[in-house]
Amino acid sequence: EAPEARYRDAAAWLAQHGHRSTVDYLVAAAGAVLEETGLLPHANAGALDETDLDRLRAVSPSQGMMIEKLAARRKEFADVLQRMAALGQMAKEVQDALTAGADGIDDLQSRMQKIADEAAEIALTARQKDMEDLARQADGLRQQILAAKNKIALLAGKARA
Repeated sequence: EAPEARYRDAAAWLAQHGHRSTVDYLVAAAGAVLEETGLLPHANAGALDETDLDRLRAVSPSQGMMIEKLAARRKEFADVLQRMAALGQMAKEVQDALTAGADGIDDLQSRMQKIADEAAEIALTARQKDMEDLARQADGLRQQILAAKNKIALLAGKARA
């Protein structure tokens, strides 16, 4: 993630110690640990390109496991985002039906409740997977849908009266 590209002090420190980049420093440090102790060092260098990853993997074998873990986390995130997108599509369909003046208020309210229930499930899943931003977004959508559902119920009650 190259802090030396963002922070002048980091670049200066690396240069002073004979390294062009943080990855150069990590490779040297991990290599020294491996050579002097025989222990397999674990370096968390963040997102790396293939060349830097190969260099670091030579002296810090755990890099492959980190990539697998990142890939699994990315898939979990994509799955939750896909559910959020489907939820958004369901909400848009309800909005379009309301804009068109749909007559089936009971059906619309039932669909809105399903959207709110799914949003609550997504929020729970997101929290369980430490995706707090997505959990807040799902909760916010749930609250908006329930508020709109209540307004429709009030308007329908007034129309019947």
